[in-house]
Amino acid sequence: MTAVTKCYPGLSLSSKGGEKASASGDRVPSHTEQGVQETKLLLPPGTIFIIIGGGNHSQFGWYGNQPGDAEATISREEQQAQVLQATLQLLAGLQ
Repeated sequence: MTAVTKCYPGLSLSSKGGEKASASGDRVPSHTEQGVQETKLLLPPGTIFIIIGGGNHSQFGWYGNQPGDAEATISREEQQAQVLQATLQLLAGLQ
């Protein structure tokens, strides 16, 4: 979720149209409550926030361990299945 503020300083999507979603694992130490609140200001109202319990940054893809990640408490397959389910629900809502 804090990728917008951490990776792209100054980037704001708050005035952009269309549906937005932000997914994060709760095992990412940089995703503090303060970071979440800062990110919410950069995204439009109505953005869907998805928190993957037990997930970390590394397991969103296959690019290896990311600096600062806590160890995930769910498998990569479970985390990616939850992301897929959330994505399908978001897309179903666009019809």
